[in-house]
Amino acid sequence: MDKEKVKKMLCEAIDNIPECADVEDCYTEYSYGDCKAYIKTVIKVKDETEDNKIKFHDIAHNAFNTDMGFIS
Repeated sequence: MDKEKVKKMLCEAIDNIPECADVEDCYTEYSYGDCKAYIKTVIKVKDETEDNKIKFHDIAHNAFNTDMGFIS
């Protein structure tokens, strides 16, 4: 995977955040001395109604129409 592909995926992910949710936090997670780091984004449903939760989970589970499957 190259940087351009990752940039495209991140932009698509941001564009696909439903209206019923907001980005709550974004940070980098890593361990000192490790050669890997993770970009983590916390997305939370605004008004936690059952309809909003279902809509949010449907979009998350169908992310990018790829073979990501049921990743929560």
